[in-house]
Amino acid sequence: MEKEVKDLGGPVLVKRGDEIPSGAVPMSDNEVLEFQLNRVKHFQPQSQMVPYNYCNYIIGTAVALSSLVIISTMRRNFQLGGLSKGLTYGPSVLLPSAMAGAWHEFGIKNKILLGREPCSVCVTLRSAAYTALLGVGYPLIVSFLACIPVARKNYTLPLASSAEGFGYVKLVKHVIPKSSVLLQLILGNFIVGSWFAHRELKLFHRHFST
Repeated sequence: MEKEVKDLGGPVLVKRGDEIPSGAVPMSDNEVLEFQLNRVKHFQPQSQMVPYNYCNYIIGTAVALSSLVIISTMRRNFQLGGLSKGLTYGPSVLLPSAMAGAWHEFGIKNKILLGREPCSVCVTLRSAAYTALLGVGYPLIVSFLACIPVARKNYTLPLASSAEGFGYVKLVKHVIPKSSVLLQLILGNFIVGSWFAHRELKLFHRHFST
């Protein structure tokens, strides 16, 4: 494990087994993170810091776009028209987008800057998987659950409770996007999540690991 310590000369990275400099004081995680973020902020050229500066916004946008495709398709197939847009779009688009941006910020980027992600494959796959989950899996479930009560209330589509209605398995197949569309959304989110984690870790080792 590596530990940041600070002495009169500034922060120093000390690896396990190395001798801690005389007079050095261990830094807390918050102090290390603040120091690293300050280095990112003042790094030149700033164009190289796009993965750190905009990762949460771009990942959140990618998740929002895929979520929008899913809920729009479901609303159309549920024949909801202009009914209850806020009740369906809010939890299906805004919530996973915010969750994805926040999760990457605190669960991936900050850990990389703290030097706690030694395995590039592990962090890349984890970031990709969570981004795809929040961009496709989460909105699929939430969109379906949000649309059902609106459709039931307004009689826009036969549901499983009616004698002539769909069974729930058949209903799911009827309202969700086509498998080819879902595959594209999964791959898109997977690529976005993996690219940012890979670039952030690469930049860390190149500029901020010492």
